[in-house]
Formats: sequence, C-alpha cells, structure tokens
Amino acid sequence: MITVPEFLLQKLSALPEWNEAAFVAAQQQAAVTSIRLNKRKASNAFASESVVPWCQQGRYLRERPYFTHDPLLHAGAYYVQEASSMFIATVIEQVLPKTTPIRVLDLCAAPGGKSTLLADCLPDNSLLVSNEIIRTRVGALVENLSKWGATNTIVTSADPLELGALHQLFDLLLIDAPCSGSGLFRKDANAINEWSPEQVMVCQKRQQRIIHDSWSALRVGGYLIYSTCSFSPEENEEVLDSILNTFHATSIALHIPEEWGIQIATSPKYGGTGYRFSPHRLQGEG
Repeated sequence: MITVPEFLLQKLSALPEWNEAAFVAAQQQAAVTSIRLNKRKASNAFASESVVPWCQQGRYLRERPYFTHDPLLHAGAYYVQEASSMFIATVIEQVLPKTTPIRVLDLCAAPGGKSTLLADCLPDNSLLVSNEIIRTRVGALVENLSKWGATNTIVTSADPLELGALHQLFDLLLIDAPCSGSGLFRKDANAINEWSPEQVMVCQKRQQRIIHDSWSALRVGGYLIYSTCSFSPEENEEVLDSILNTFHATSIALHIPEEWGIQIATSPKYGGTGYRFSPHRLQGEG
C-alpha cells in the first residue's frame, strides 16, 4: 500500500476541487502504461489501442508488454513514455507557428522522451538542442534520439549558465525540471522513501536557479515550457509566480477540453496559468 505523506496532503488540500479520498485511492492503482508512436517509422503496432487525448501519436496499452524483447522498440518505432508528459504536443500545437522553422532548447533532456516528441512536433528545418548536464545520462539521450531518426538535433552536456550565454538564440525553451518526484509515487516506490518537505524546498531553489541561469538564451517574445513530475505547489505554482515576477513574463492560457480531466491551476500571487495532471482525474501520472 502506498502511503502519501500527510504534509503533502495538507498542501494539496488548498487546491480548488481537491478530493483527498479519490487522490489517495488512485495511488493504490497500477500505473498506466503508454507509448508514443514514431511518425517517421510507421507500423501497425498498437493500432487497436486507445489514443492519448492530448497527443495523437500517444497510445494507452491495456497491459504492459515485455518491451525489451520487442524489436520495434529498439528500431525506434515507438517510445515508452508516460502519458501526462505527452501534453507537450498540445502546447506546441496551440502556441508555435506551423511552418516557420524555429530553434528549441530542451534543457534537461535525458533520457529523451520530450526531445523525441519535440522532434516530431517542430516545423520542418527547425533546430533542436537537447542538453543534459549529468554526463552519465547523455549516452541514453544520444541513443534514443539516434533510434528516433531525428536529423535536426544537437546533443550537449552543459550547465544552464553556459547555455544562458547563447543570448536570445532560442524561440522555445523547455525545462522539465529536476523535482521531488511525488507525481511518480505509484510508479516508483523509491520516490516516497526519498520525498520530504526539505527536499521539496531544495528542488524549488534548484528549479529557480536553472530558469534564472538559462533565461537569457530565450529570445524576446519566445516561449518557456516549464514542467515537473511533482504535485507540490512550491515546485509548480510558486515557481510560476517567480517566473512572472522576475522576468516580467506573460502566462499563456491554452484551450483544454474539460473531458480530458486536466485541472487548470492558478499561481497565488500573479494569477499565472498552469495545468495539473492527477491520476484520480485522468489516465496518467502527476
């Protein structure tokens, strides 16, 4: 049985339409298995599986296969990816131009799930720079991008401060920030053992530093996509407030169908808009 920390539940109780019983019950259910198909390598695999609402290439699987034995995985025909993180596809579709090439920096890219998604969504002749500061994780990033077949990608391993020196080079900056991991409780048992209120605040400071150090690489009028796999408001709404205040940024609201189950969140000080994924409201992790 998964026991959600009481401190976290108290923090989440302040959210609109909070349902603690449903949230805790969802943590006891098996994590959803999902994959995302590679548009460059068409196959009939998973043709009968249901589509992830916010990503047309995403598929929910009725059961988890033994992926390691599937040659299609090793050929890059699909990527095993958590469904909630595929929401980037909807963001790109609603915000970015359809035909004008752009330059994109995926700042915390390993193992490559969001980079392979970006590679599929960007206009032709765009440039994607996939960065991973932890050298031991770069190999997996390179392998996954290579298997995916994207030719518009450069892999780097640099500190955000170094990339921030690329003044106004990028049209889009994606920061899937290191976090306390509470959104993965039912998927990763170790996430609960490593979670603490103190770790949440350590992560918040790290997230703010990453954003601050890399911000100057984003052109005026460009877009930042910030995401975590944490439920904690300190790592989400409060960081959004920090972005709006520090950089005088503007929050962009998206059109989200109500039936998707995504909860619209508002930052407490400056009214920025974010999107929460909760396993008791949709098929996906936090």
